[in-house]
Amino acid sequence: MKRTIYILSFLAAIVCLTTCKSNRSNQDSEFIQKADALISQMTLEEKLTQLKGMNSWDIAPIERLKIPKFKTIYGPFYGVHEVVAEFPNPVALAASWDTTLMHMIGIAYGTETKAYGYDQWLGPCVNLHRLPIGGRNFESSSEDPFLAAEMNIPLIKGIQEKGAIVALKHFALNNQEFFRASVNMIADERTSNELYLYTFRQCVERANPYGVMTAYNKINGSFGAENYELITNYLRGKWGFSGFVVSDWGGAHNCLKTFKSGLDIVMPNEKVYSPDSLKSQLSKGLITEKQIDEKLRHFYTVRFKTGLFSGKKESYGNFVQQNKELALKAAQASIVLLKNDNNMLPLNADKIKTIAVIGPYGEYPTTGGGGSSRIRADYRVSLIKGISNLMGNKIKVLFAEGALTDNGKPYKLDLKYFFSHDDCKENGLTADFFADTDFKGKPVFTKTLNKLDLKLNSFFKKGELPDTFSVQLSGFMRPPIEKWYEFFVTSDGNCTTNLDEVYAANIPKTGFMCRSMGQNIYGPKKLYPVVFKFRKTGKDDRLKVEWSQVYNNGKDYLTEAKNIAKKADVVVLNAGFNNYYEGEGIERQREMPGNQDALIKEILKVNPRTIVVLQSGTPIEINDWEAGAPAIIQNWYNGQEYGNALAQVLFGNINPSGKLPFTWVKKYDDSPTMKDYGKDSTKTEFKEGIFMGYRYYDKNNVAVQFPFGHGLSYTTFDYSNLKVNKEFTAKDTLTVTLDIKNTGLVSGKEVVELYVSDKVSSLPRPVKELKAFSKVELGAGETKTVTMKLGKSAFSFYDPSKHDWVAEPGEFEILVGSSSRDIRLSNTVHLR
Repeated sequence: MKRTIYILSFLAAIVCLTTCKSNRSNQDSEFIQKADALISQMTLEEKLTQLKGMNSWDIAPIERLKIPKFKTIYGPFYGVHEVVAEFPNPVALAASWDTTLMHMIGIAYGTETKAYGYDQWLGPCVNLHRLPIGGRNFESSSEDPFLAAEMNIPLIKGIQEKGAIVALKHFALNNQEFFRASVNMIADERTSNELYLYTFRQCVERANPYGVMTAYNKINGSFGAENYELITNYLRGKWGFSGFVVSDWGGAHNCLKTFKSGLDIVMPNEKVYSPDSLKSQLSKGLITEKQIDEKLRHFYTVRFKTGLFSGKKESYGNFVQQNKELALKAAQASIVLLKNDNNMLPLNADKIKTIAVIGPYGEYPTTGGGGSSRIRADYRVSLIKGISNLMGNKIKVLFAEGALTDNGKPYKLDLKYFFSHDDCKENGLTADFFADTDFKGKPVFTKTLNKLDLKLNSFFKKGELPDTFSVQLSGFMRPPIEKWYEFFVTSDGNCTTNLDEVYAANIPKTGFMCRSMGQNIYGPKKLYPVVFKFRKTGKDDRLKVEWSQVYNNGKDYLTEAKNIAKKADVVVLNAGFNNYYEGEGIERQREMPGNQDALIKEILKVNPRTIVVLQSGTPIEINDWEAGAPAIIQNWYNGQEYGNALAQVLFGNINPSGKLPFTWVKKYDDSPTMKDYGKDSTKTEFKEGIFMGYRYYDKNNVAVQFPFGHGLSYTTFDYSNLKVNKEFTAKDTLTVTLDIKNTGLVSGKEVVELYVSDKVSSLPRPVKELKAFSKVELGAGETKTVTMKLGKSAFSFYDPSKHDWVAEPGEFEILVGSSSRDIRLSNTVHLR
């Protein structure tokens, strides 16, 4: 039976351009009036408290006017910073190419944000993947602006449907971590509009985000928070943004420039918008109170619109379980089957007695990238656990790390690097015992501890053990090497860890291991104060402290892995990067840590039935071993259900349907963006112009490892019967239809990708550009008709001489396929 499905692409954008601004203005009038009425009651002092944070995350309440505290949460991309569901990272979600799923995840994010008492969710990030080694690529969606927009628009809508406010970020051209706080990103008008501003514009005009966050970097000479051209001319002027604009944390520098740019709120508790700074500008006549009121109007209109003054408490139901189930669904949809020679996958459980899981992440997976977006989930399922959950005792699982990396595994705290006093004469930590749980008064007694896996009641005589007490462990750390350190606390009480007073992690759960935020420590020379606080409130009193430092202890990891691989019917080698190497503030290194490339080559020699599973947010150079690997899977940083989803794909319970949202290069230096990267800390010039990502590789016929949009399935699909009107005008909607059939033996999902190619243009254009897509689910043998509609925008380019988008008459080719380099059908149309 043939069925028909539809997808609206640029048609929705066209309708929105003509109607959204006026409708939005009419809808906002009621809330603007309420905002103005409230602002009119505020004193100048009260107004000034609302333009900056009162602390790191919140904007102060005004009790006199019953204005509640405004609370933000930095859970920007795959969960909020609480013990909640940890979803796959954003690039993984983009690999699903599933807009319906993104809307559901948006609702989940919004629900969690509001349920935990927060008002604003600081995301999503829609910056493009310009560098193949970009440290925060995992936090954003794609190298392609169209795909990034289509995936984030439903996400934003879902979040805000639950009353939470987003902060669309980082505005703009925030595409590297190298000197991100000061570097000047230089791009011409066309490049900016066609690539780096495109996704922001689409999200603003079609999803109506209530908040936008500026970038740290400069854009063509002006910091993001001071950029009048971007904030006032583009965001508010051309695009009709009506919400409030907030700086990235610490991203504002000059009071007057920031104020004049159009930015509303400076975060966190910044001197840039301090009352004294703003009063000084007022006294000089450089700013007016009316302009202050305008900034508050943006802020309070949103707060009224989202019901933050209503006091209404919403019932969220069993959202925790629902979101966990959704996290699994998202992880399943995100996995990309990159290679599958001779149908190595799926594995046949009936023919396997022993499976070897090898690699540093088999037991401790990395479920999210590093930096400010890291969260603390209830649990994280490893591949070993995922196989066990799926197969029970049917298959024997062997495990070997194979390589030594910082993989999230806790190691014994080596006290030779810790000292009770800053004179470094005595190893250990000082333990101060208090008779209550609040660390008040003088300690009952003090002792230097030379181990940190102990029962605290051992320090009391029999019969003297109080029901409650508290212990503070303090001292100094002299790290052996420069790296990011984390502490792991296993306890039966309530613990807090503090490293150099930079990060603190409150650990409310009891009876299991918890991880602190950690800190990037620079070198072995400096002493770092450390504090661990323990509150005993029950009968048990175990306290164990470990850390992330790696120790070899003379173990031959490679030989152990080879021996295990020889014994197994099949090997799953879990390799890649983790959140110590890929995260905020750093660009990712080129080689996989721990010499994992050598590990893969050696394991393939002893057992050619080896499936390589990679985790990363970016492409990895795999030329040294790719030819010998029969199957390769990209599993990303895939959230708390990492192992369950992966096991289900390996054994065929789930048919993989993910597609790459970026081009997987053979060599990083194949990217034009790497030519000048790192050579100048003051500026980055976008010399490649609009030819970034697959646009560049297509134009220059560069061979790639896997093309943009690539992803295999356990079934096959046939494309046929492409139909499209041959002639149309810029006022018309072009309807494209085709049939797709599942020609295999199992059900599956295929992403139908539509690209447009301009045959003749007055300005250089890419060979092809993604302009529509549809994810189609088909049973074995089933056929469906896919309909996609294209408006004028699908055929337009930005003309800097006109400072606008134009669609030139002429011939265009409609290209439909399974990836950017697997085009199955084409047809030529003529724009009159």
